[in-house]
Amino acid sequence: MRGVRQLSVLAAAISVGALFAGPAAADEIPSESAIAGYEVGPTITTRETTMDIPNATGIPAPSKCKTQENTISGKNSLGQKLWTFHQKVRWCYNGSKVTHAESSGWATGLALGWTYKGVQSTETRGGAGQSAYHVKRTGKFCLVPYVSCAQEAYPWISHSATKSGTIGWSRGY
Repeated sequence: MRGVRQLSVLAAAISVGALFAGPAAADEIPSESAIAGYEVGPTITTRETTMDIPNATGIPAPSKCKTQENTISGKNSLGQKLWTFHQKVRWCYNGSKVTHAESSGWATGLALGWTYKGVQSTETRGGAGQSAYHVKRTGKFCLVPYVSCAQEAYPWISHSATKSGTIGWSRGY
């Protein structure tokens, strides 16, 4: 029992030391935890669907709808993923305008030591009733978030969906 108590005291001392030590120097971050590069994931597009959306007079009119999801991942020097940031866009269109638009962003696949701090910004233009819908979302990831982050990442994904059903996208950090 004495050994267990000593281990508990030692673990508490290490935790308190890490709490007040501040961020580690860049050369102190283990290579398996630090970001060494980024990877853009495959585009995930669902099939086209049709949905009745009320027109300007309130009468339901058929619109085609599409959904597209894109990702960007942080990777370490060994090529292992540390986290993945996603953005999904769903829009409906009828050839003359976008009739419905929505989007969401989230994270998956957090490696040990990394936390997701949420969406930091969302910029939108256009949307329902317009000729296009543009959305750019930025996420934040933090390595070992004690007092401050030892390393931070701000990946972003941008989509531009049009009234004709086409979409363009870009991703970065």
